[in-house]
Amino acid sequence: MKIWKSYFIYLIYISIALIFVTFIIKDEFTRLTLLKKYGDHGRSSKIRKYQSSYLNSFIEKYRPKTFLSYIDFGFSQPDPIKTEKKRQRFPKVIVIGAQKCGTTALIKFLSFHTAVSVQMKERHFFTNDSNFVHGSPNYEFYRRGMFYSTFDQITIEKTPNYFAAPKVPQRVFEYQKFMKRKLKFIVIVRNPIRRATSAVFHEVRANRLKLDNLTEVLLKPGNNFVNLSMYGYHLNRWLEYFKLKQFLFINGERFIKENPCKTMRKIERFLKLPQEFEHDDFGFIKAKPNYYCYLPLEYCFESERGHSHYPQNVTIEGLKILTNMFEADLRLFHNASGIKPERLLV
Repeated sequence: MKIWKSYFIYLIYISIALIFVTFIIKDEFTRLTLLKKYGDHGRSSKIRKYQSSYLNSFIEKYRPKTFLSYIDFGFSQPDPIKTEKKRQRFPKVIVIGAQKCGTTALIKFLSFHTAVSVQMKERHFFTNDSNFVHGSPNYEFYRRGMFYSTFDQITIEKTPNYFAAPKVPQRVFEYQKFMKRKLKFIVIVRNPIRRATSAVFHEVRANRLKLDNLTEVLLKPGNNFVNLSMYGYHLNRWLEYFKLKQFLFINGERFIKENPCKTMRKIERFLKLPQEFEHDDFGFIKAKPNYYCYLPLEYCFESERGHSHYPQNVTIEGLKILTNMFEADLRLFHNASGIKPERLLV
């Protein structure tokens, strides 16, 4: 009897010790998981909330179990959803553009939401003609390009040149029929002249364009820099295949200049995500005084992101001509998106 009593006491001690160890190593699991997902940014001491759902499931899976955990009393069955592993899934949401309007900042901030799995690398699946040469496209190849996610996370892809590519709306429509569910699209736009100017200097930095006169480049008939800023024209092509309620439109001028929290909450509502973003999640740090950062991880963009100063500026006369060129198209875009032209032309 004394032996059994001693065994029972030892088991109690071991169970208490295992429970204690669980809490000791919980912070280490948090640190390692954040390092795996975010790299060096996971070391920040200001991490406040990412550990909510993702880490709880991670810790629950790997936490040491007491001897009672191995006893089946017959009252419960394993939950196949909770035990499902992370895998690559088809995107249900696509950030389709526009180029040079803040899509990288938008998708990076969105990646900090625990209910979202984001593929940061642009896939260009629907703009690549080779994917649509022989019969049905290989959607499995598309899926395998996504980041791993759990059952309760939404997979999101971002390729900003989808918005203005002529063949893409129909190809995405065929993908929607394959998915047998309505997709959702996020479109972020900014001042069309600034967008075109940013695109020009992007080509210059990539050594694909030698620039002599910025104004002449933008006023050259049929140039692609101005064409890609015709938001209303490109949106109408998408609306031939999709309903307006499938789109969320974001004013990139406000997103860049104001606290991003309002925009991120707008996305949360559109995607029916739990509210996680708070106003004080975004702000400035000494190293990047002019760029909004995600403070829990002190994540900021490189200095060339969101640049507003260029070696050349459009002349005053050129601005007037370009403004007149975009006026009708911005009214067309406003009719669908609700974003007034004067809110972009600031």
